[in-house]
Amino acid sequence: MTPIQIALIAALTAFIAGLLVFLVKSLIAPKRAEHILKLIKQKKLSEAEKSAKRILAKNPNNYLVHYYLGKVYLAENRAELALMEYKTVSENAVFGEDIAEVPFRKEIASLYLKFGQEENALREFLLLTKLEPKNADACYNAGKIYEKQNRSDAALSMFRKTVALDKRRAEAHAAIALLLANAKQLAEAKKEIDLAISLNPEAYGNYYYLGKILKENKNYADAVKAFEKAQRSSEYRERSLIERGVCLMAAGRPDSAL
Repeated sequence: MTPIQIALIAALTAFIAGLLVFLVKSLIAPKRAEHILKLIKQKKLSEAEKSAKRILAKNPNNYLVHYYLGKVYLAENRAELALMEYKTVSENAVFGEDIAEVPFRKEIASLYLKFGQEENALREFLLLTKLEPKNADACYNAGKIYEKQNRSDAALSMFRKTVALDKRRAEAHAAIALLLANAKQLAEAKKEIDLAISLNPEAYGNYYYLGKILKENKNYADAVKAFEKAQRSSEYRERSLIERGVCLMAAGRPDSAL
């Protein structure tokens, strides 16, 4: 056998050995990851964490294990560490059967909100509206962030998409009413807040905004009644008392206002 033939056989042998090692690792790695998931389901979180870290020490690019480690941290209420793992997954992983993108995006969006990272959360919610065009929650949450950023037109658009998908979403109707009232579109605002109240009569904060709209229309008698109901909300109680007093003053009842 010539030296060239020996070299070729050696190279071929090395290639086949390397391929076998790769195939074995490819077969074993998912099973190890599945074992971590099994431990999580069994509430053996400490064991799952140790197993995940052992795998990542040898293969830091195993993003499925990063994902499961994030789930461990979530289950342990260690949200900051969970977010770090989820960000690694978001920036590197290929989504598919192993990591379903929609539930992942929902989880990471919630984590971003928890830590006040609104722009990142907004990006995730907007992506969810594309991945799931009928996801009313994603539209509503995007709208709330836009509203907080004083981007009223974008917020109104998202809230309208929300109620188009879920007509009984009371808080979305209330959000639309508030934006319309701020834009002095009082007739439309009144329709939306009335609808919100009819869908959820026990959301007493909505009566505060109803009162504000009625007050703008100089319907002081009905505004007083609305503010009285709004006092059942601890969040709106003080403001409702003040607004009720202002309406009583405007209605010529200073003693009651005082």
